[in-house]
Amino acid sequence: MTVWTDDRIPIALAPLPGEALESWIGAYARRLRVTNSVFLEAVGLPGARTSHLALRLTADETTALERATGVERQALTSMTLEPYDGLAVAILPSRRKLSRPPAWRFSGSRARYCPGCLGHNAGRGPVFWRLPWAFACPTHHTLLLDFCPDCHQPPHPWKARRLGPRATGTCTRAHSSLGLRAACGADLTQARATPLPAPGLVLAAQRHIITLLNGEPAARPAALAEVKQLYALAWRILRGLHTTADRAPEVVHTVVTECGGGLPQLTREDVGHDAHNAAVGTALARIALHPGHADHEALFEWILETDRSLLKTSKNNIGAMADRWTWSGPELVGRVLAKLDPQATLHARLRYASASPRPRWPDLPASAITRRAAMIPAMLWPGWTMRLLPRPTNNKDPRAGTFRRGCSSFLLLPGGPPQLNFERVGPLLGNQEINTDRDSIERRLYLDHDLTPLASTLAQLARALDEHGSPIDYARRRAAFTSTTVTLDLDAYARLCVQQGWNPGQQHRVLLMRAYLLMLLTGEVHPPPEGASS
Repeated sequence: MTVWTDDRIPIALAPLPGEALESWIGAYARRLRVTNSVFLEAVGLPGARTSHLALRLTADETTALERATGVERQALTSMTLEPYDGLAVAILPSRRKLSRPPAWRFSGSRARYCPGCLGHNAGRGPVFWRLPWAFACPTHHTLLLDFCPDCHQPPHPWKARRLGPRATGTCTRAHSSLGLRAACGADLTQARATPLPAPGLVLAAQRHIITLLNGEPAARPAALAEVKQLYALAWRILRGLHTTADRAPEVVHTVVTECGGGLPQLTREDVGHDAHNAAVGTALARIALHPGHADHEALFEWILETDRSLLKTSKNNIGAMADRWTWSGPELVGRVLAKLDPQATLHARLRYASASPRPRWPDLPASAITRRAAMIPAMLWPGWTMRLLPRPTNNKDPRAGTFRRGCSSFLLLPGGPPQLNFERVGPLLGNQEINTDRDSIERRLYLDHDLTPLASTLAQLARALDEHGSPIDYARRRAAFTSTTVTLDLDAYARLCVQQGWNPGQQHRVLLMRAYLLMLLTGEVHPPPEGASS
């Protein structure tokens, strides 16, 4: 037998699974034949506003509701928007009010609704309807509705008013044609909703979103990252429907047809924030984000084309285009860079590592590039050079020396800041023939060859150096060993020649040995010293 305290309301009403706090308060008030405000006063919260409680409960409010209704505080919290704060909605910390959510545009206090659910559950509904990512009903296979069909306002069907209406599932908004205080009273359970195919893409997207937003706390960072990616894609998809729909892949027309055949409406400056926009945008964004659909890549390429068409300037290089995606996180930025790579210059392909398996935004500080310069010789290692030299197409000298210097300079570009261009990184290695080195690669050796292997290899080698380091400090060697500081023990050399029966040669041989030793130490080939033959 349940023990009732003096503070406990003698009539109990349990929340439905997943129910919104507003819905439960309204249903409880109707059960007691009172208004929402009278109910809140009865539980010990005089002057409290349902709209505030629905966002986040204070400790005192939670205690009062738990004491008066018997519903545990954990269940009460789950009926508010607090579990979704920072993920699907944004509640201002200083006061209980919604601001623009982390992803998607909708930030109002209204709830969408499903006529079938309102009819089946006596006008009650889930807290999920309050989220901008709610657009379809998985139970009744329809798009959610945003407005009352009669007064064309957000209906708020969960409010018990003194002046009615008394029936559940009706619109409680004031109707201008009925007077300032008179409620609309339209039967929302009879509103016409767009049916959705049960095995369709829209319902699959809604089920995915429900799973994503209701996951375990440990999965929350990954969920937030994904909703940002979904919104970044959805925004461009919805804008593209009004600019480049004629070039869209078939899946775009399939989703639009599922949602009734009409295009979602745009606002003056942004995409709409109704269920229709959310449904089309999210369903297509999910396909573009996750592999598996036949149009997965074609859809993403169309989104990039659409994004390029939205630029108000003709400056649409790889950096300008990728910069528009940085808010969505590194995963999408990397994918955008990979798609834009074939049209980019070698300089840009290296800076963004766009030809490599792991493109990245060039956000390394100049100090990181300086550290990398200390890990490499002024001329690329011979083993790497042999792999990167293209097959010659004529009998011209390949100029391996300038190629090696150019590759080492290029090796400093991946991930670096824009001010560290090819001309500025060369001196970090002691390379001064900047134009010769660069031209040797781009306009001579690789003139008729694909630059992708070179761009990809150097970008991956740069990342490996940053992550794993190098056993040799070439910067220290370049400073310590010069043609004037490298010496030989000539007495030891003479003894070695006698021991081996060698001809010690003339002075020029000693000079060449010193030059060779300098090359071994610094990894760089210097011109023959004066007085020595080549």
